[in-house]
Amino acid sequence: MSFFRAAVIHPLPEAEGGAPGTGDPREAVEERYGNYDKYRKRFAAACDDLVVWHYLLKEDAGRLLAGREKLRELFPVSRK
Repeated sequence: MSFFRAAVIHPLPEAEGGAPGTGDPREAVEERYGNYDKYRKRFAAACDDLVVWHYLLKEDAGRLLAGREKLRELFPVSRK
């Protein structure tokens, strides 16, 4: 007999303050990364580090970075 624990993934709040009354202590996407472009740059830098340390192949880093585009819609539109 095996037992499985149900995992529930809650997305990060989109903006500072998140959903009032939820008690979610995590930083909002906007606070954590600013916008999608800043997030993508940080992700690319992390991939580069993993390639240098031989934990990730360069071609896999490129594939992972290309896959980040699908997350663009999760970020708030930049306000200028």
